[in-house]
Amino acid sequence: MNKLSFFLFNKNSLKRETLNLVNKGDLLRLTLSQSYLNQQRYQEIEGIIIRKRNLQIYPSITIRRICSNVIINHTFLINAPNISDIKIIKAYMKKND
Repeated sequence: MNKLSFFLFNKNSLKRETLNLVNKGDLLRLTLSQSYLNQQRYQEIEGIIIRKRNLQIYPSITIRRICSNVIINHTFLINAPNISDIKIIKAYMKKND
């Protein structure tokens, strides 16, 4: 296993561990990297998790955010190479009945 594939394996495994820590209702901030004409641009998306799917190969989350009084739903694959960082801003605390 060369160093590049080892780095990619570790990066994806860290993303999967982060997916196990998040739940529905958590406030999350994703950092997406986009490259265009040899320039790197980072975009942050902050929203509430409304759906989490734990498929073996393609785990995904759906985030709802409000931008200019318009509700936008984004679905992201956790193993996507353009997701550079995942941060949990606020965890949803479930009430005990």
